[in-house]
Amino acid sequence: MDKTTSRIHQLRDAIEQRTGVHPATPKDFDALAADIYAQLHESVSASTLKRVWGYVNYESIPRIATLNVLAQFVGYNNWHGFCQSMGGDEDDEEDVKEEVQETVLAEERKESGEDVVEMGMEKTENRRKKGWNWWGIAALVVGLLLLLGGLIFWKSGDESASLKGDTNLVLKAGQTFGGLEDYLPLFGIVPSEHWWDEPLPHHRGIIVWTPCYLHPNWHNEGCPDSLFPTITEYWTPAEEEGDSVPQSLVRQRNENLFFTVTRTNELRIAFMRGIAAGDSATFLGVYRLDRNLSDSTHLVWQRMSDRCDLRSLDYLEELRN
Repeated sequence: MDKTTSRIHQLRDAIEQRTGVHPATPKDFDALAADIYAQLHESVSASTLKRVWGYVNYESIPRIATLNVLAQFVGYNNWHGFCQSMGGDEDDEEDVKEEVQETVLAEERKESGEDVVEMGMEKTENRRKKGWNWWGIAALVVGLLLLLGGLIFWKSGDESASLKGDTNLVLKAGQTFGGLEDYLPLFGIVPSEHWWDEPLPHHRGIIVWTPCYLHPNWHNEGCPDSLFPTITEYWTPAEEEGDSVPQSLVRQRNENLFFTVTRTNELRIAFMRGIAAGDSATFLGVYRLDRNLSDSTHLVWQRMSDRCDLRSLDYLEELRN
């Protein structure tokens, strides 16, 4: 475990050098998780980062997937590339990789309650099975036919209800939704801890964005009376954080965000919170970055369409820069 621990410590040092912060509080880990997602659109939870830094006691070591994301955050292709840069030979890197995989396997077995002996017995039993039981196949076929008939019946009734108008098919600027569960599923998205910035499935670089109007950190400024023809976004510390956040970190966060959205040519489907009652969100339209007005200190998003056709989202690619 010595080699693995040494490499992870080196990776932590590289991240701290990049961000200029040694994470020591829950807010630090929340901020680092947000930075990683803003740059890579990959999620590493604050709780996982606390384990990596030893902020909480945890005997296991991070998964390869987690190490890959952290290595990418500091400019490497993956964990393997980071290990190579540290000057280790191939045998050392293989030892580290094997230690990580063995630890993860042991952890998974522990969590699932599987015993190695029982797993071996189960495999032996499976080898004795010759094939499907014909009666079981017949029952399965009958069940599938019944299920198919039920789906056809349900779909015919559901389509007649959904096609009464285009409200469910074409979103229009000004439509208000009660909560995340009312509009994220329209895009095939299950709300997560990053509900404000959800990638659109199967469309790289297109984000379903739910900013909060006049957010204390991200600001999200614009004109609500005209439903935000532009939205200005930039990061600053909240008032209660005062001067505790160095300007170098403020500058780096905004630079990272600018680099990420320009590199991916990001497009955003925007729903704004804070301009209607309660926690409701108002659909604003489809936005892309105004490159003439944006720089590494702030982003200006310009509305390209006040509608979003849910029947086929492929057309959104035509709205990119």
